[in-house]
This record gives sequence, C-alpha cells and structure tokens, in this order.
Amino acid sequence: AALPELLALADESVAATRLRLSTNLATTRNMLFDSEFRVRRCDGGWTVLVDVPRYLDPADLAVRLLRHAHLAVHPGWFYDLAGDGALALSLLPEPERFADGLRRLRAAVEELGAADAVGSATGDDGSGQEPLFDEPPLS
Repeated sequence: AALPELLALADESVAATRLRLSTNLATTRNMLFDSEFRVRRCDGGWTVLVDVPRYLDPADLAVRLLRHAHLAVHPGWFYDLAGDGALALSLLPEPERFADGLRRLRAAVEELGAADAVGSATGDDGSGQEPLFDEPPLS
C-alpha cells in the first residue's frame, strides 16, 4: 500500500537531485573557469572530474586536501583515468556546501603552487631540510 505513495515521490526526488547536480556542475565551471584548473566534459552522473595543477602526486594531494582543507576527493586513477592531476569531486552536496568546498580546493591548490614557486626560486622544497644533493653554486 505504501509503494504508490513512494513512487509518487520519486519524480520529485529525481528532479531535485538533477537540479542539485546541474547547479553544482555549473558552479564548478564558473568558479574554476579562469584558473589553471580544467573541468572535464561531463555527460551525467554524480561526479565531476577536474584536472588540477600538478604540484603533488594525486594521491598525496587527496590526502593533503582531506587533512588540511577537510575535503574528500578521489584521485583520477580511482576511475582508471590516464595521467596525473585529475580529481573526482562528488556533485551531490548541497550547493552552498559544494561552492564552499570548491573555494577551499582552489585555495589549497593555489597555496601549494605559491609554495612551489617560492621553493623553486629559493631552492627550498618546503620540507625544512637541506636538499640531499645540494650542489655548490657555480662561480
């Protein structure tokens, strides 16, 4: 007797989920449009794939994002994607939470890029340790 009532709710639930997915996908494209990130083509589903600047191995980046930015993402190789740098993001969170997560993702990756740029300019890799194979300067 409850099945007809549940089925009546299905259309509304599916429509709400589709709206959330499309809203979050549009937010991803808008928030990452003018950056070093690239949003891959998405033909449906609950996940968006984003290529990020390659400052860290994707697995290390996923762990760092979890620990420091409190974001749960998957490296692209979880989905058998070739190459490094892709992250899989769920499109299911509420739009406000999703947008906040994108801001934190972008800030965390840009912070890594700034640290990488400083490290490249100064020879500092950010580890706080002297380089293992440090060559004397040329004179």
